Amino acid sequence: GNGVKSGVPGGCGRSANGVGANKCGNLLGDKAGNAAATGAMGDGGRWPVRPHPPTLGLCMDNDFGVDLTGIANTIATSEVVVLRFVAVGQRLLLDFRVSELDGPLIKLVAPVTSVEERYRELKKLRPRFDPPASIVAVWWPRFVASLQTTGVWDEVMRRVSDAGHVDAVRAAEETMAELRAAERETQRAAVRGEGFRTLWSATPAPR
Repeated sequence: GNGVKSGVPGGCGRSANGVGANKCGNLLGDKAGNAAATGAMGDGGRWPVRPHPPTLGLCMDNDFGVDLTGIANTIATSEVVVLRFVAVGQRLLLDFRVSELDGPLIKLVAPVTSVEERYRELKKLRPRFDPPASIVAVWWPRFVASLQTTGVWDEVMRRVSDAGHVDAVRAAEETMAELRAAERETQRAAVRGEGFRTLWSATPAPR
């Protein structure tokens, strides 16, 4: 179902959040329906900071509700988060751990079959870090663009910017562009019928 799960090696995920309210607005306190600011970085390579405190809001692009407050809190407090999507097979890895050498890592990664496999893959990507205490999985049952229009992506960029690694900010922006391109390609493939099987046809089949 919708919500957030936290995984640790050798254990099962624990459901943390359910379906949120169906209201139209912005996670970061803008007027209802306004899109989140997703422009270029501000001075010094820092992501623009909004003047308003976070508030719950939701602008639907399908019939699923999302607990935006729960997801925002997860992004604000977790070391490692993995988002999975409706139309994109890859996952969005949000690894906010930092050191003097390494900034946050925002990257598209392949799906895995277990929490243990995700830990192994994470160690390959971040060899200088110890394993995180947990990896939180978030299901996002909406279009990728809604990460930006709800303000969730602003929360991601806020954490990346606050870490002080300018290259990580640029890499995160590039990853979002890559994610949106992957979703568009999946949609085009669906229109072309590539990788999809017809369940019903307008033309009656011979009997």
